[in-house]
Amino acid sequence: MALLRRTTAICSKCFNKIPADIIESDDSIFMVKRCKEHTEQDVLISKEAYYYKELSDFYFSLNLKNTEKAGLYYNFHMNSRCNLKCTNCPGTELKEPSIDFIEKKLKNLKDKKIGIWGSEMTERNDLPKIIGLIRRSGNIPVLYTNGIKLADMKYLRLLKRSGLTAVYLRFEGFDGSIYRRLYGENLLSAKLTALKNLEKLNISTSIRTVVKKGINDNELAKILEYCIKKPHIKCLMFQTSYFNCIDQKNNDETSNRRMTIEEIIRILEDQTNKRISNEKVLYAQKAIYSLFDIVRLKKAFCNRDIPIIRKKSLDDSSIFYELIDFKGMDDILKRYAKIKNRKRAKAYLIFSLCLRAFNVKLIPLSYLFLKIAIFRIFTRKRTLLSDIGSSVFLLSFIDPCTIDNFDFDATKGCPLGEISQDYGTQDSLAISSLLKEMRRKKK
Repeated sequence: MALLRRTTAICSKCFNKIPADIIESDDSIFMVKRCKEHTEQDVLISKEAYYYKELSDFYFSLNLKNTEKAGLYYNFHMNSRCNLKCTNCPGTELKEPSIDFIEKKLKNLKDKKIGIWGSEMTERNDLPKIIGLIRRSGNIPVLYTNGIKLADMKYLRLLKRSGLTAVYLRFEGFDGSIYRRLYGENLLSAKLTALKNLEKLNISTSIRTVVKKGINDNELAKILEYCIKKPHIKCLMFQTSYFNCIDQKNNDETSNRRMTIEEIIRILEDQTNKRISNEKVLYAQKAIYSLFDIVRLKKAFCNRDIPIIRKKSLDDSSIFYELIDFKGMDDILKRYAKIKNRKRAKAYLIFSLCLRAFNVKLIPLSYLFLKIAIFRIFTRKRTLLSDIGSSVFLLSFIDPCTIDNFDFDATKGCPLGEISQDYGTQDSLAISSLLKEMRRKKK
C-alpha cells in the first residue's frame, strides 16, 4: 500500500468534510476516507494504478493557482421536470426559476457559454424565450437534452430561430434494447431523427454517452465512428455512470455496472485495434494539461480529452498522439512542470514543442490552439466547440463527482460553474452537484 497524496473528501453518511488519502493497493487506486463519527470508507477510484498515478503526479505538479478562479462556462438550472423515467438518473428537485430571475442573473455575465439544463429543458414551454434572452444578453445558449422533442423538425426550427446554435444530446447506442433497459422504452428512432434534424439545420452537436458494463459497452466504437462521419458533431463524451444512482438505491443488478475511465478506454482499445489506449491517452493528456496551463485556463483532472483531425472515417482520421511522439517528450513535459519561473517554463515548452512536434497534419489543431490563445489574450472570450469548424473533433472521457468519490483538490480545476435559484452562482459545477446530492440524500 502506497500513499499518493492527501486531500479532503465528504463522509458518505454524515456529509461532513473529512480528511482522505489517495492510495495505491493491488494495482488499483482507492480513496480512503476517515470520519471521526463513522467507520473508514474505501472508494475505488481506478483499476489501473500506473496510469492514474502518472497523471495525478503530473497534474498536481502544475501551478494551478494561476488559473482563473471563476467558471469559464455556466450551466443554468431551469427545470426539474422530465418526459422520461430513466433508471440511471438521480433526479433533482430544484426550484424552477422565473424569466425575471433568469434575466437578472444574465446581466452579470458576458461572452459565456450558458448551458440550459435541468431534468429535461424541452419540458419548459418558454424555452424559445429563454434561448432568446441568453442570446440578447451577449452570451451563447447551449441546450442539454435527451433529444426526444428535437425529432420534431418544426420545434427545432423554432429553437434555432430563437438563437440556438449548440446542443448536448444524450445517446446510448444503436441497439433499441439498450433504451428499453435504461429508459423503459425504445427511443432509438427518436434519437436518430433528432440527430438528422440537427445535421440538416447545421446545429453544433455534442454527444454524451453514459457507459454501463454489459448494456452498451459494446457500442463505443460504433458511436465514435458515427460521430466522426458527421461534421456537425463536434464532441463525443464517454461518461462513467454515477456512484449513487436510482438503480443502486433499488439494489438492481445494474448497480455493479459502473466502469472507470480506464476500463472504458480499455474496451475502446479492443474495439479500435489499439488505436485508442490508456498508454497513448496518458502521455497525450499530460501535453493537454500543459497547454491549458500555458494559457491559464482551468482543466479538470477527472476528464481525459483527445483531439482528432477528422476525415471521412476513423480509419482515415489522425488521432492527436499519432502525430506527435508524446511518450518521447515525457521528460520535456516533466521538466516543464518543475520549472518554478512560469514564464521561463512556458517559453521552454513552446520552444521544445516547435522543435520536436512539427507535423503538417497538425496545422488544423495548431490553428485551433492559436485561436484559443489569441481570443484569451486579446478579447477575453472563449473558443467554443461550435467555433472550431469540422476538421477537429474532440473525444472525451468524463468521471462525474459524487459524494462517494468527491476530491476537493481534484475539483479545483473544474472549468464549469452552475447557476440555480436554490444555490445562486457556484463557480464549480462539482460543488453545486455535491450540494444537490446532499440535499437528495438528507430527504
